[in-house]
Amino acid sequence: MHIIILICYIQIYIIPNVGVNNKVKRVIFVDFDDTICLHNVHICVDDRMFLNINEASEKFYAKSEINQPLNKYLVNEKNNGATIILLTSACSKMLDIKKYWLRTNCPLIEFDDYISASIDINKTQIMLSYAKYNKIDISSIVLIDDSCIERKIAEESGISTYNPQLIMNR
Repeated sequence: MHIIILICYIQIYIIPNVGVNNKVKRVIFVDFDDTICLHNVHICVDDRMFLNINEASEKFYAKSEINQPLNKYLVNEKNNGATIILLTSACSKMLDIKKYWLRTNCPLIEFDDYISASIDINKTQIMLSYAKYNKIDISSIVLIDDSCIERKIAEESGISTYNPQLIMNR
């Protein structure tokens, strides 16, 4: 039996996103699994660790499909000046696999950044830190996530959220 310890960390970057009158435009954090990438295969981390990015993407996301309504929504938001950031729970290798899948399947969305959350730091803490570091009002931040728990925690901190299902049903 092998024990694998994964350490995930975040990096926060200053991303200029200032519109007319120095007003910050929207910053949209979007989840990956079952939000932008729809799939029914969920796998154990150990299985992913020994494959290269292309093999892992093929093996685990081959039957996945892009959430087309969400894709169109994000493209439109990006064209209107929004910053789009992937915020997902993943180790660094899995984050690379997800980035590869996005580049292959979502060529019209140019993500401004990719951030992985860990067990120790939840998505809301990351978004709040991002807002504080970049001096962005929380009202400019949106989380799109399929997880009711993640949306609830974000909403309790004043962050707007969208259920991707609602975007799909527009």
